[in-house]
Amino acid sequence: PDAKMDRGLEVELATLRKEYEWMVRNDLPGMLYQLESLIKNCLLSFPGAARSLEISRPASDISASVRFVRGAHAADSYTVAPQEGDERPSPGGSSEQSLSEKGPEKPLSLQSSDGSIQARVLVTGGVRIASGKINVALVPRAHRGGAVRPPAFSTQIQAQNPLVLPQLQATVNCLDLCHVAIEDWSSAHRGFPHIPSYSSVTSVVSRLLALLARARDSLDSHGVPLPEELLGSIGVFTPAAPPELLLSFYIEGPRLVLRALLIAALSGAPTQTQRDNNSLIRPVGGLGHVFNSRERWFEVVARSEASVELPQLAATRAALVVIEQTAQRLQDKLSAFALLA
Repeated sequence: PDAKMDRGLEVELATLRKEYEWMVRNDLPGMLYQLESLIKNCLLSFPGAARSLEISRPASDISASVRFVRGAHAADSYTVAPQEGDERPSPGGSSEQSLSEKGPEKPLSLQSSDGSIQARVLVTGGVRIASGKINVALVPRAHRGGAVRPPAFSTQIQAQNPLVLPQLQATVNCLDLCHVAIEDWSSAHRGFPHIPSYSSVTSVVSRLLALLARARDSLDSHGVPLPEELLGSIGVFTPAAPPELLLSFYIEGPRLVLRALLIAALSGAPTQTQRDNNSLIRPVGGLGHVFNSRERWFEVVARSEASVELPQLAATRAALVVIEQTAQRLQDKLSAFALLA
């Protein structure tokens, strides 16, 4: 009986191996090509994202060749933290005559409901504010540290020192790594002279799913910087904001948000009860929020926000869902051959 069982298992595995080989030769190339095409289109759906892409597609290739060109201002602090196995392509030349440049990019206007913030910015490359003018006039509330001069402040973001939007930069970088993973695997197995092992295929698909999850999480992450992170940081505003005024841009849903905080130094440290109450009832960065930076205590005495919807962000989020679903279907299809692991 045991011999018959072993023989039956051998026959089943042989049949499964033939089905796997057929799937690899006939289904897998098309599914990877579809996945890579969706990734490319998602990159292009970013507002002006084609400025960051260099696209070439030899007719004989199994997949499109997409390269994300990292500009001089895409600092490491704004990119996705490398994980084991991440190998980024070398920066290519700037795609000056890109698809997005076929039509002029339009400045976006942001204004808070109370009129305390008025701004006009130009988002280019899909990941950076290339230029902008910002006017802020906050009225502080009374606080424990004494009087604060309400600043009326005007500043600019200049083209030679753009502001990178880290959430978008990280998303683009993850999608780029997905493309590289597909391209490298396809190049190594072009024509399938030898059938790749089950573990080889599932490894690349698992990596794609992990990168896609990172891309989605980067876009959906709560990108509001903490006041203590902004205090004393070197910004991109010209002239620089006064130390009591903290300005930050971030993505929230489909919108670009500009937040302004007016802070005041406290004359002494808050009591433990005040600290406990602060953590319970004061949102981080909200009015009345108390925080410590470099052994000094500060209070947020005024805050305001202005936002504007970024074109194509909703489409990008929807595209990410489709890409993840496509990769998951490929993984589900492979799971039928798990006995070959």
